[in-house]
Amino acid sequence: MPRVNPIVYIDNSVNLTVDHVMRMIDHMINSVASEVGSVVESAIKTAGRTKVSVSDETGIPYPTLNRKCAGKSEFSFTDLLLIAECLDVSPSVFVPSRFARMAVAS
Repeated sequence: MPRVNPIVYIDNSVNLTVDHVMRMIDHMINSVASEVGSVVESAIKTAGRTKVSVSDETGIPYPTLNRKCAGKSEFSFTDLLLIAECLDVSPSVFVPSRFARMAVAS
């Protein structure tokens, strides 16, 4: 498949501006942050824990953990490792579905 410059074309027909591309990237990042936040919150509930107890054990301030679970900001890799250890789960459970599919295909 030939490489297409996303700045110039999408589907070989529509011209994009840098602003459009940046909005697409922002949307993708926000989508990933939201998905990871939901997965983390679900893992906390599944483990029978509360965000307060996870916050206390990991050292991630509760307001920060709550904001990240709501998808309003991103988890760092370190955050996810601390939470995985706290919940006794593999950090891989926090990999967004679109990236998990990519890893399997490789």
